[in-house]
Amino acid sequence: MVIEWVNPECPVCRGLVKDGTVAATEKGCKAAFPDVVYLAINSSASSKSSLDATGAYLKDNKLDVIGLIDTDGKVGRSYGARTTPHCFVINAEGVLVYQGAINNSQGGDGKTNYVVDAVKQLKAGSTVTPSETKPFGCGVKY
Repeated sequence: MVIEWVNPECPVCRGLVKDGTVAATEKGCKAAFPDVVYLAINSSASSKSSLDATGAYLKDNKLDVIGLIDTDGKVGRSYGARTTPHCFVINAEGVLVYQGAINNSQGGDGKTNYVVDAVKQLKAGSTVTPSETKPFGCGVKY
């Protein structure tokens, strides 16, 4: 499972969607592991407009992911989600194997997609490395 925290009002999220990073991440994960579940969560409970815009944001950007509106922030807090995007990869046994940034460049020109690499490593039966990076983006507004 891949979880990505999103916020349609976050300029970093919008930029990573616009430049194709999020779509490439989703497609790369599904190409590596067709059964992967990709979940986009919005925990921005302090901004009703952000929560209300999530469905349209996912649809308008042609993201083939499941969306979850975390109105009370319980899910975000339980994972420790700090930014949008903040990504998590969980293996088939339910163990968190990666958390952090979607890639190695906040500017969208990242050469290393940490999320896709983690899914590929899982599929190969390898240990996920790195298992953690520093997430970047807008702070989750609980």
